[in-house]
Amino acid sequence: MELTRTNLNRSRLELEKARKILINLDTLPDSSIKVYIENLLSAMNLISPVILESQRGDSASTSTTFEDLSKEILRKVALEERLYDMYFYLKNMTYKSLYRTDKGVIISNWKSSKTFSKDKLKSFYDDVEKLVVNIERVIMN
Repeated sequence: MELTRTNLNRSRLELEKARKILINLDTLPDSSIKVYIENLLSAMNLISPVILESQRGDSASTSTTFEDLSKEILRKVALEERLYDMYFYLKNMTYKSLYRTDKGVIISNWKSSKTFSKDKLKSFYDDVEKLVVNIERVIMN
C-alpha cells in the first residue's frame, strides 16, 4: 500500500510539472516540449505498478512501465484502450524534433511533420490526469 501511495503522489507531481510547462509553453524554450511529454510518460509509468498490483493482488515491481500493461488489464480496470495507444504515440514523439510555431508545436522527422495545437497537447495532459484520478479513486476506495 505504501508503494501505491508513493507512486500516486509521484505521478501527481509529474502531472503538476507538465501542467506548469503547458501553462508557460509560449515563453519556454523548444526543449520544454519534450520535457512536457516525458513528464506525461513518467506519470503513466509511475501509475503502472499500481494498476498491475490491483489486478494481480501481489506487489508489482517498481520498474513496471505502461508498456508492461496489456489492453486486457486496462479493460479490467475500466480504462480506455486508447490510453495504451496514446502512451506509444507520446513515446514516439520523444524521438522526433519538436519546436514551436505560431500555429502550435511541430513534430518532425526526416520524412514528415505534424502540427499540434496547444489544445491537442492539453488533451494529452487531460487524458493522463483522468487516468491518475480514476486509478486513485479505484485503489483508494
